[in-house]
Parts: sequence; structure tokens; C-alpha cells
Amino acid sequence: MAERGFSMIELMVAIAIVAILAAIAWPSYTQWQERDGLKEGVMFLKSAMSAARSHSIQSGLACGCPPGVACTASHVPGGCTSRVYGIRLDTANNRIRLMRFCDSDGEMCTGSTATSATDAGELSQVWSRDLHRYVSFDTASTTSNLVNNGLFFNKAGQVSGSSGSIFLTAGGNRRCLVVSSTGRIREGVPNGSNCN
Repeated sequence: MAERGFSMIELMVAIAIVAILAAIAWPSYTQWQERDGLKEGVMFLKSAMSAARSHSIQSGLACGCPPGVACTASHVPGGCTSRVYGIRLDTANNRIRLMRFCDSDGEMCTGSTATSATDAGELSQVWSRDLHRYVSFDTASTTSNLVNNGLFFNKAGQVSGSSGSIFLTAGGNRRCLVVSSTGRIREGVPNGSNCN
């Protein structure tokens, strides 16, 4: 008796079974990717903020006025007197940037508001990382000053400027991080536009 291969009907039935199983599994797989990407994004954002805070504490330089923050009389000009670190949220590209602010010409240490932080050599990117493809910043709920100016820390590890909440979203899921004025970073529970 000669051996034969599979018939066309047997192959079609096997392909149909595989297609049905894939159709059942696909939504669960997509939801898993969204949840996992959101979890990864929150962990990375928290670690980026912790790194910025740690670098600011380690630099130990007294003068520090990041973008949008009024300097006080205690800031002294000269050299790179200010070296503070922080994060910027690139909402257009879903990217987190670790930034270093170095006031090389002392203009931010004279008691005026730090408005020219983008002068050459003053605000520089240390590194950046893209969020997972399913994850984006929820700019409607995130504290507007954090979206516009970023989040910078002084040499004591405290927030220079506004503290607040940062929201991430993926599909129907949302997570948030709260940063207090003392520099404490914690994950919160989203409740509308609040992060408890």
C-alpha cells in the first residue's frame, strides 16, 4: 500500500483551527502587551526620576535654577555653578529625556527667573529612551508645568519648581507617578485627573 500525504480538506481544516485559535488569542495578547508596556513605562519613568535626583544630590553644587523657576539671592554666579538634573517629557515622541542643566555664564544665579535655559551648552541631554509603542503620556491629566518645563531636582534632592503627577496611558489602562516637593517619588492610583 502506497503512502499518501494529507488531503486538501485535512490541510484546510488544520489551517481553519489555527486561524480560530489565533483570533481568540489575539485580543488577550494585545491587552497583555499594553499592560506590560505600561508597567515598564512607569518603572522606567520612576528610575529616570530617581537617577536625576541622585545625580543632583551627588553634584553638590549650590546654585540651581532650572527652567521656569525663580532664583533666590542665595545663588552665586560664576563658572558652572549650577548643575542640576531632571527629566523632560517629550510628549510628541513618547520619549523620556534625562537632562543636565549647567548655568555656565551665571545668568540664572542673579535672582531672575530662569528663562534662557536653552542657551547653548546650558540644558543638555544626558540620555533618552522611548516608551513602549502602546504607551503614551496623558497630557490632559499630567501637571501642566511638568509637561512644559520638566522636573528638576536641587542638590538636596528636592524638586526645583513644581511638583505634581505624571500619567501614562495604554489602551484603556492608566498609571501615574506622584512627585512631592521633597523629591519623594511614588506610584499612585489614578482617580480622574488626580493621582492618589
